[in-house]
Amino acid sequence: MNKINHIMISNYGRPLARWQAVFPLAKTIAFGSVVTTDADVVWLKLDNLEQAKPQVEWLKKHYSQKFVVLSNLPMASEALMAISLGAKAYANTHAGPMTLKQISQVVVDGGIWIGEDLMQVLVTAVGRSQEKMAPQANVDWQAKLSQREIEVTQAIAKGASNKVVARQLDISERTVKAHVTAIFEKLGVTDRLKLVLLVTEMS
Repeated sequence: MNKINHIMISNYGRPLARWQAVFPLAKTIAFGSVVTTDADVVWLKLDNLEQAKPQVEWLKKHYSQKFVVLSNLPMASEALMAISLGAKAYANTHAGPMTLKQISQVVVDGGIWIGEDLMQVLVTAVGRSQEKMAPQANVDWQAKLSQREIEVTQAIAKGASNKVVARQLDISERTVKAHVTAIFEKLGVTDRLKLVLLVTEMS
């Protein structure tokens, strides 16, 4: 397994103790610093005294790597904003070691990490707009899919990347991609996040 390189960005460039425990070789820099890095994942700890969107926009402008946003006070609006701007995960700053490792692996594998808590936050955020959805959205989503497509969808809804789904279902990653394409078409969605929100609301 290849080693994953991380860079952490915090208000004053001070690492959190749990970061050091999980990613001991990660470099921590202060927000506003721009450095050349070969890191696979950039982690941003939001300064909750400042507006979140400009912080995420700054990160996206100066770092091309996949990035994760951590917040001391996770909120639905912030989660949706971060993901819409390209974050591959949004989580509580105080997430435990196992969660941080899981986020890292999912992001590096090409997935979007949507933990159980974040899932509920996102579903709650879009719940009020349900009446704006197309009429067919009220149809049981499982009725539109094959049994294997249902299994793939359920795995994706737990935050699994294509690679992880392939391993879980003992099929090739290419087959997973084919299933995902078919699922998107059958359910009328264009990306994994919309799929997750749709099937969670329908469950």
